[in-house]
Amino acid sequence: MKRVYRLRWRAQGLAWEVAVNLSSLDFYDHNFFDYIRDAINRQRIKANEIILEVPETMMQNNPQRAMRVLEQFHALGVRFAIDDFGTGYCSLSHLYKLPVSDLKIDRQFVKGLGECDEKHPLVRSTIQLAHCLGMDVIAEGVESDSELKVLQSMGCDKVQGNIITEPLPGDVFPDWIARRLDGDAEATG
Repeated sequence: MKRVYRLRWRAQGLAWEVAVNLSSLDFYDHNFFDYIRDAINRQRIKANEIILEVPETMMQNNPQRAMRVLEQFHALGVRFAIDDFGTGYCSLSHLYKLPVSDLKIDRQFVKGLGECDEKHPLVRSTIQLAHCLGMDVIAEGVESDSELKVLQSMGCDKVQGNIITEPLPGDVFPDWIARRLDGDAEATG
């Protein structure tokens, strides 16, 4: 995220969380915590406005290191999401111990919801499990109205995907959100 976009967004009264996907190189780099802490201070942003997305597979490769990194960032106020949940073999014995705020259900479990009933129990139980652990659930790659409706009926907290919008450049985002908010006001007004 370029600093200029964050500053423009703030000047327009837009305060958004920003999610950043981590690679295993980032996650296991011993200087990464200092780099993020310094960037937060330099950019004058709140740590809780950042969500670091960690793929489930990274959590299982070295669970002790993962826990140390997560706790360090958690103490700073940075939030975490487990990304691509369901694609790895994250142990439930570790899941409840992690300082994670969001669980992102991988696209492979979302695709075809509403058309294919065999995925419903997996998605529903994942949402219930995450809620029991105090996490919000984000469904990745939602592309159809039927997928969205099923996820809403299951209590999914957030969705991302082309049903909302295709990826947008930072300079286009404020205009897109303004049009979206104006449309919501007209629909309810």
